[in-house]
Amino acid sequence: MHRCLLVPEILEHIFSDVYPSGTEGGSQYYWKDDSIPPERRVSRRSLASLCRACRSFKDVALDVLWAELETLEPLFTCLPRDLWCHGTKIIMKRPVTPADWSIFEQYAYRVRVLGDKDSDLFGDIDKELIEAMISFSSKFLLPNLRALCCGSCPHGLHSCMHYFLGPNLVDLRLLSKTGQFWNNAICSVLSRGLGSYSPRLKTIVLHDTSPQVTELALSMLPILQSVTLGVLSDKILSFISRLVDLEVLDIKILDDLRGTKVQFSANLCKLIIRADTLTLSVNALEGWGVKCGVLQLISNIPETSFDVENVLRKLSNHALCNGLEVIQLHTPGSVGHNHYTFHTGTFTTFLRFFTALLRFSGLKRIHLSTFCMSWLDDGALGSIVRPLPHLEELVIGTRYFWLTPPNITFKGIVTVLSSRPNLRVLGLVFDATKLGPTTPTQMLGDGICNTKITSLRVGFSPIEQNTWSSSRALGDLAVLERDSP
Repeated sequence: MHRCLLVPEILEHIFSDVYPSGTEGGSQYYWKDDSIPPERRVSRRSLASLCRACRSFKDVALDVLWAELETLEPLFTCLPRDLWCHGTKIIMKRPVTPADWSIFEQYAYRVRVLGDKDSDLFGDIDKELIEAMISFSSKFLLPNLRALCCGSCPHGLHSCMHYFLGPNLVDLRLLSKTGQFWNNAICSVLSRGLGSYSPRLKTIVLHDTSPQVTELALSMLPILQSVTLGVLSDKILSFISRLVDLEVLDIKILDDLRGTKVQFSANLCKLIIRADTLTLSVNALEGWGVKCGVLQLISNIPETSFDVENVLRKLSNHALCNGLEVIQLHTPGSVGHNHYTFHTGTFTTFLRFFTALLRFSGLKRIHLSTFCMSWLDDGALGSIVRPLPHLEELVIGTRYFWLTPPNITFKGIVTVLSSRPNLRVLGLVFDATKLGPTTPTQMLGDGICNTKITSLRVGFSPIEQNTWSSSRALGDLAVLERDSP
């Protein structure tokens, strides 16, 4: 901690360590895919105790405690008890007064982040109480709100949405799957343009809406840096191509887009494409002049090894590959034990698959945790990693249990470590049941040690001996992550 920090700043750092909140390290991290762990609620209660422990802690601790809310409900339950009662809903018992609004305001200005992908934005608050409180607000209910995630919103409160769209909002995620929400709440807001409410928006997520709504949303937001969309059209692609600051594009492909007329071009840090198959994702790129550092393809339907090989070959011939550092391919699992993607594959097929990968010599990260690599042996693994001099992360086949046992042994892992000393993340399925008397360093000579890898992901690897000598080859290995079938 810097010696020049003032006491309130030091306290803020301490309290933020107790309960990370606000726009840095808080609940926004869990808006994408993950559920909020119960430990966060324990930390929140600990911070609330600190508020009551010392008067000098109160203001700083309250700033951290109220920086983020899943729903508006806590703001209303802080109001005088003679104003409301809690039955099936939090209902109003008497008219709201300026004194009530003053209490609400002293907490509302602290809120920076509101919402959750699985929560009702308004919680259990009755519509009458919400509208009564809003009547005291000149423009914005939460004037300092910077991030809003709307998982759902009651039909009767759709008209209240614009009270959250203030000038400080930079992150907006609208995830409702209700058609009435998009028709009533959002279209009324979009008629003036999102930019007129929140001109500083940098991140926008729009799911399950129509192309017309998406076009309206993007039309007045010129400084967007991250865009996630559930639908595409020529006009939408045209809007996106004008976003000069765009860094992250996450799109869902519902149909084959090879018939689109717009020649979309962009320089991105990260491109995410979600589609039924990897083939459909790659077909969407035809005619696009897109370059990116990170490419993530997410599919819903497993494909054969030949299909995946064709996907990589198409990518290798695409201008997108110039400068590509990270490739992540995600495919779904089947019911029970998995044996897909390469269930009819041969050793030759695997080599062809990875030969296509070798075109990307600048790759730093390869994540193929959902792909079966049981036919790879130690020699083939070495031939894969040697042409990738910048490789820092390698994860293959650790997600599922495979019916075909792995051919890679601990010797293959040592081969990887010796040829790629800069590895920070390693995940491989290998056979550790046939270890002989030799140690890993005797296999390839002394001096093989990687101190950057602190955990080794081995998935469902058959490991019956816990005596194998990893301590010298992986000097700082602290965790061995292994799943049980």
